[in-house]
Order: sequence, then C-alpha cells, then structure tokens
Amino acid sequence: MAVRLQFINLIIPVATVEKLWAAEGGFTGFLAMQRALLGDLVWHDTRLCRADGSMDWSEVDEMVQRWEAKGLQGLVGAGAHRWWKDFAICASRRGATFPCEWLSYDTSTNAVYLAGTEMGKVEGPAPLS
Repeated sequence: MAVRLQFINLIIPVATVEKLWAAEGGFTGFLAMQRALLGDLVWHDTRLCRADGSMDWSEVDEMVQRWEAKGLQGLVGAGAHRWWKDFAICASRRGATFPCEWLSYDTSTNAVYLAGTEMGKVEGPAPLS
C-alpha cells in the first residue's frame, strides 16, 4: 500500500507511531488524537502515515521540531550527507526532500510506500488537478 503526497508531508512509519504512542493506545490512539486536531488531513496505509503536513515551506522547521521533541530523529548526518531517519519530509511531485532508506516514491501516483514492499493501493485524497 502507499500514501499519496499533497503539498508538504511528514511521513512516518506506522510501527514508529505505535511505539511512540504505546501508552495512549498505540497507532489507534494516535489516529483518534490527530483526527480530533486535523480532521481528514491525516491518512495512512498499514505501513506509513501522513501524520502532519503544510502548504507553506516556512512551517516545515516547526513541524520537524514538534516531532523531534517527541524523541524522534529527523535529519541525521552532516553537510551533503544527510538523510531522514525516524520520519521524512516529502514534497508533492518530488518525494523525500533528503534520502530516506525506508521510503520509496512513485512518480506516476505521487505516492510514497515502504521500501522493499509492493506499492499496492494508494491511500489519501484524490490527486489534485
């Protein structure tokens, strides 16, 4: 399965969310909390979740800081050798903004999926025209 990209997206593995929100009901608890805040702006398949997003690049640093404050690592490495570790920022029509070994991008559907798995059905809103 895959998750459609729309504008700027914070993509995180469902397994990571499950561990991070274990005390609050795991992934199910996370979805309930996020949907209460963001409505239908959160979409997922069984492996990946678009957990946050924006239409404005100026908001990305704050978005990354919120998730790093939860104990996750965003970009690691230095200089030209940086990559996404626990979550990734992905742009519509581009995919991950830095390399991400656990993420694959499909240009024809503008969707990301867990590397090493079949893409399958794409979850998320209909593509923007």
